[in-house]
Amino acid sequence: MAGEYQQAIDAGAGKPLSEPTTALALMVLGRQTEARAVLDGALENPDYQGGHPFLRQWFQALRAVADGDRAAALATLKQIDLHQAEADPEFLYCLGVWFVPAGDAEQALSLIEKAVRKGFFCYPWMMRDSLLDPLRTTAEFQTLLAQVEARHRDARAAFTQAGGYDVLGLTLSASNSSS
Repeated sequence: MAGEYQQAIDAGAGKPLSEPTTALALMVLGRQTEARAVLDGALENPDYQGGHPFLRQWFQALRAVADGDRAAALATLKQIDLHQAEADPEFLYCLGVWFVPAGDAEQALSLIEKAVRKGFFCYPWMMRDSLLDPLRTTAEFQTLLAQVEARHRDARAAFTQAGGYDVLGLTLSASNSSS
């Protein structure tokens, strides 16, 4: 989301399957009532009824966080089958992040570390993700963030060296070169 939460909300308005992003943005902005309504809609959405049960459980956990019910959020997050979630490192990161407001910083760090090992190391996002603020002063998180920054920098350099910007028809600007 790059920290542009209102833009994420506006971009998702009325679009199918945008509920998770919209709810997350609303919650970060402190608009819990709106987030609850969006999550309730997602839980009733037939597109989320089958397929991956961990998505539905994730929405239920987010709903509990929006309600301020840390115990219910934590219990629901712990029910998610991590073997399914591990197939997507970005989802694993998101799942880990939500253990922070649910009250389990140790599990949050464990899942975020696993997401990084599996290939999710989006340093700009991790620097702006306000849900991680309670972890920022811990030595474990600082060590992890340094690893993420190094991997992100290496990936960016490899992408640039391989001509990735040219392939995509983009120009590398000064602001892009530091993220």
